[in-house]
Amino acid sequence: MHFFLKAIIVITIMQILIFLFLHKKAKLEYLFVIQAIMIGYVYNLIFPAFTISDEMTHFMSGYHISNMIMGIQDERINERSDGFAIYNLHIRDIDEELFQFPSSFDVNRLGIKNYQRHKIFQKSDLMLIHAEAVGTDYQPFPMYVLMGISITISRILNLSPFMLVWLTRMVNLIIYSLIGMLIIKIIPFGKLMLYTILAMPMGLINAASASYHTLLFSITIFFVAYILRIKEVGKISRRDITVILIMLLIIPPIKGCFLFYILLLTLLPKELFSSVQKWKAFLCISIITGICTWFFYNAYIVDIEKLLSNSHGSRIITYMDAGEGIYLIDILQNPLHYLKLLIRTIVLRGFYMDRSMIQMQTDFGSFAYLLIIGLFFYNSFFNEDSYYFQNAIKDKAILLATYFFTYALMSFIAFFQWGSRQWQIIELKGSYTYQFLPLIGFAIKGNIHPDIMRRNQIALTYFILVTAHFAGILNLLFVAGAV
Repeated sequence: MHFFLKAIIVITIMQILIFLFLHKKAKLEYLFVIQAIMIGYVYNLIFPAFTISDEMTHFMSGYHISNMIMGIQDERINERSDGFAIYNLHIRDIDEELFQFPSSFDVNRLGIKNYQRHKIFQKSDLMLIHAEAVGTDYQPFPMYVLMGISITISRILNLSPFMLVWLTRMVNLIIYSLIGMLIIKIIPFGKLMLYTILAMPMGLINAASASYHTLLFSITIFFVAYILRIKEVGKISRRDITVILIMLLIIPPIKGCFLFYILLLTLLPKELFSSVQKWKAFLCISIITGICTWFFYNAYIVDIEKLLSNSHGSRIITYMDAGEGIYLIDILQNPLHYLKLLIRTIVLRGFYMDRSMIQMQTDFGSFAYLLIIGLFFYNSFFNEDSYYFQNAIKDKAILLATYFFTYALMSFIAFFQWGSRQWQIIELKGSYTYQFLPLIGFAIKGNIHPDIMRRNQIALTYFILVTAHFAGILNLLFVAGAV
């Protein structure tokens, strides 16, 4: 029996035994950590380096940060039209094989290498390679620091290329699991809904990759949960204000469209503060912090002249073979056309949960997909907690407005950055919209208590997610001929 299949069988049995032993005693957040790490570990094994979406770009960026930490200076050559830098990157000679992998998903590569035969330690020398799409000049520097540290540790310990990628992914997975545990712990309601979202294949596959999406997903979901927690608890402390301001320093630079998450602050009633003046001061300081962070970061990285007009010649967008790109001057000259395009995208795709948003690169079939979607809406609409959630119409409107404006801005930025004049609808990856699920879930959150014991509802959630994960994993391995 193949190594992968043995690993899946053993981990599945362990999942069942651990659940049967703990689900009556352990808290939900601890069950999430166990499930996330064990399933994420399987994804770490079956997905070879850089087969997860955008992993190559993020890994190279982390490697660049590792060089900075170790005092090694990389040579920047120039910049691509999409804002990513091109470097002569210093790497270990034994890592050259990693950077020759295609940075796209290929199911036929699964299972080709026998992971049991990889060396753990391997000595190396430095060499130079020509590396495109190093994103540290485009994405926030802090998002790659933890990845850079784990890569640095691997290099100091002379870990083999396989172990370097494995450790980087495992560090990301553990960080995601711990932040997810904190999210489920702090929120007084909707715990199972958040559990469902965080444990979806989209979340765990990205968490088990060398990608900055680990922090993107967990931090944005944490921000939503933290604001709702303050609102429901009915008091705000200096620590809460500090956490909010730190989040506003981190979130807007991750992706500029998340600037609209500032709208969530209007969920906090003025009664939480000792005076109306302090409430207004809090809102003003928070809004200024978020906007200034977003503006200064983007003003630093964006070549305004290049985006304003086509004076430098046409931009050819290679993403999805888009063709000739657009400029801001095109939008200003024909605003109605692009407004219709944006509205069409929002109407047709805004509330459309396609399979890429849920399953990432696994294909667990339509039945499992419908089970997960049904589970999400079930745990959103029905209240598994004894806690009564005060979900006023105003609160629902704020949550949906945050989702609507963020999605609209994300669509516009995506179209403007790598869209084409030939597009009739703006294409967004599932990984761009996945983190909106908490906004939708809490907007439809109800207080109807199902006629089912809470521990049975937890068991239902747990096993539907496990089934969907392993259905997708087995399908991948069978297609690849690895089992």
